[in-house]
Amino acid sequence: MWWTWTALAPGPVALDTLGSPFDTVLAVYKGTAIDALDVVAFNNDEDSDAAPPILTSSVTFQAIAGTTYVIAVDGHEGAAGTITLALAPTPPPDNDHFADAELLSPTSDVLVSDNYSATAESSEPAHASSPAANSVWWQWTAPADGILVLSTEFSESDTRLALYTGSALNALTLVAANDNEPVNGNAWSLIRTRVTAGMTYRIALDGPEGLLFLSHTHTALIQDNDAFANRIDLGSSATASTTGTNLGASSEANEPTHRGQPAASSVWWKWTAPTTGWTSISTTGSSFNSRIAIYTGSSLNALTAVTNVPSGTAVPSQVNFHTAAGTTYVIAVDGIGNDEGQVALAISAGTPPTAPDNDNFIDRIVLTGSTPILVASGNNTYASSESGEPAHASQPAAHSVWYQWTAPFSGPALLDGTAMAFAPRLSVYTGTAVNALTPIAESAAPGDDLIEFTAIAGTVYHISIDDAGTFASGGDIAFALGYQVPANDDFVDAEDLANVLPATGSGFTTQASAESGEPAHASVTASHSIWWTWTAPASGLIIIETTGSTADTLLGVYTGSAVNALTLVASNDDAEGARTSLVTFTATAGTVYRIAVDAFEGSVGAIALSVHSASAPVVPVNDNFANAIDIGTDQPISLSGTNQNATAQIGEPAHAGNTATASVWWKWTAPSSTTVSLDTLGSNEDTVLAVYTGTTVSTLTFIASNDDAGGGILQSTLAFNAIGGTTYYFAVDGYDGAQGNITLNFAVAPPANDDFVNSICNDCCDGTASHHQCTWNNTSSPIDSGLRSADQQLPQWET
Repeated sequence: MWWTWTALAPGPVALDTLGSPFDTVLAVYKGTAIDALDVVAFNNDEDSDAAPPILTSSVTFQAIAGTTYVIAVDGHEGAAGTITLALAPTPPPDNDHFADAELLSPTSDVLVSDNYSATAESSEPAHASSPAANSVWWQWTAPADGILVLSTEFSESDTRLALYTGSALNALTLVAANDNEPVNGNAWSLIRTRVTAGMTYRIALDGPEGLLFLSHTHTALIQDNDAFANRIDLGSSATASTTGTNLGASSEANEPTHRGQPAASSVWWKWTAPTTGWTSISTTGSSFNSRIAIYTGSSLNALTAVTNVPSGTAVPSQVNFHTAAGTTYVIAVDGIGNDEGQVALAISAGTPPTAPDNDNFIDRIVLTGSTPILVASGNNTYASSESGEPAHASQPAAHSVWYQWTAPFSGPALLDGTAMAFAPRLSVYTGTAVNALTPIAESAAPGDDLIEFTAIAGTVYHISIDDAGTFASGGDIAFALGYQVPANDDFVDAEDLANVLPATGSGFTTQASAESGEPAHASVTASHSIWWTWTAPASGLIIIETTGSTADTLLGVYTGSAVNALTLVASNDDAEGARTSLVTFTATAGTVYRIAVDAFEGSVGAIALSVHSASAPVVPVNDNFANAIDIGTDQPISLSGTNQNATAQIGEPAHAGNTATASVWWKWTAPSSTTVSLDTLGSNEDTVLAVYTGTTVSTLTFIASNDDAGGGILQSTLAFNAIGGTTYYFAVDGYDGAQGNITLNFAVAPPANDDFVNSICNDCCDGTASHHQCTWNNTSSPIDSGLRSADQQLPQWET
């Protein structure tokens, strides 16, 4: 049978068939057609579990003023009889007030209730930080010490839940509260907390009016190891396992931080190692993000950390550490980010697996193959440090494994450890023995899993992979090693030189590539181009040049917005016989020019780019320390330059005792320790020459200098001992302000075993007679009376 009813005002409405003498079904809808009704509320039995069961029906719903509701009453499974239908505003729930709190069963139960027409009381506290509005109350007494879980899941409104102790509404003590369920942020509420036997707790459930579900579960504590003094003894067997919980656990005064986070919900065990050896402790199977810290000591304020390095957020947590037979270890398990749940703890002691094959430097794995090289195997969990091994990333070596790589190119290189299963320490060295390594690059701190360095073709690099520290657990090795493609390799990624004059740029063509549709630069097919953009600030004659580059360059200047639709403005291969390039053209104010620098016939290397007005003095591209030209790896080499229109910088030191006036700069990174010869013979001016190390012009460390070579020669010459991996800066200035063309000649001393008579005994090269691994630098080995360049094969001798 059907009725309709139109609500005159908003508010909760109760509808029932309680006066009907048969088993009814009740439903409320909105809609105007029987085949297009929207359900508002429905009910079959009022209380089928009552004795006797109440088989009539009742619903409560929130009415909207002016809305017409359609009401249907039917008989359950064909039952029929006289229907009594009652509709009235919903009365407040029986447990609306604190004093009328409904009693909950001691253990577990699920209640269906509502808070229609419920009200807040005078002096009622805010629940879960929101003022009381439509609260209802329950009362529960803990049957034993344990964990109480309260949940409002499946409630139809956004609930707020609070748990108190106390016997008066205006004198309650908050135990726990929650608005949105904390794991996934659902609108229903969840509380997990520790409760005390015999204590009576008051439960307030608030939120918008609607149907409520309240479940409560109590789990008794068999053992309470919240406090350090109550740590549970797991004995001294080689294997042990246990379960527990940190629900409702707390921290104590003087408790240490666990794995880099303050103690929050820690629980404690202890275990005595039966043997000396490696032990693994894990919380695999725990229901929360856990962290494990291992200590020795018998009092909370005097613990010594054994494994207490920072951990991540991965579940499960695991630590591997070396135990001493008979030593008692204290185990703390806490939650990451104050997480709580059930603990599953397992201990396994015994002989560790064999150390990695590349645990020691002498057994380093040689990396070969095409670049980039991908390494996705190996493990450092049971690796160790060696006598004389350097600190990696400023921390002592712990679980290092080693690799060797010979750079097939010169230019930016990248060691990428982002795929590691742990927080790594990455280090790159040159050298031939673990106690005589020269650092090239390393992680700034544990967890820095991406490092860059400038590789030199033919140089042998040694790579150490270590973990966070002595007591870290390490894990599977995975990294990539290879070139760093220039950021401005592609046209769309061109580096912007802005709209200023002069403008300078620098980079490497190493590992750069050509693009589909890219034009030929200076009539030579594109191969290793890099790109810049420059916007002309004013109209006028402009010069763009690559003077100072170590590569044989091609230069192209264009307009246009796509690499396959460019309009040529100017191009050049060799400028006045030099291997570098120069173009002159009339620029139009506001026009964006696209500048490509390529490598002629694959002559990759460092690029120095300069944009300046043809009518203004041309300032050398390497005028300032920060723009020092990298001379690369060719040895010996003779470089051409000028200090015409060069300047001195604020804080720049005097070179060879002569105040800086018109200095220009070059730089070089030593691939290995050697003796370097440097001179300016061939320059057409009176020069001064100086060598430094450092990172800024005002904080340089002096290495060597010279004014005049002697014998009436006004050019300069010097030699110094270079340390492998160190970057040296060469300053050339004119004496008392002299300016002109500069020639800088550079060479390194030949290796000790350059000649047959000085051949090195292979059996002794690393100090032992059982291994035969030697590396040399042969880039300056003299042949006959001449010198060959680094790209030629040069002999060295061994026996």
